[in-house]
Amino acid sequence: MTPITLTHLDLTADPAAHRVVKDETAAVQFAEEPGSLMSLEGPNRYAPGDALITGATGER
Repeated sequence: MTPITLTHLDLTADPAAHRVVKDETAAVQFAEEPGSLMSLEGPNRYAPGDALITGATGER
């Protein structure tokens, strides 16, 4: 699957677009070995050096 690349993204004319600021403390841990985890969006694989971010309520 080829990743989608967005360039020159301008949502100022999109009435459905909203600016959101999320004020939350998150924990960041860097993977030492490859692995996988289940996030709210589904399963995700990670490689050594990838940042694993856990939100205040435990979501990854």
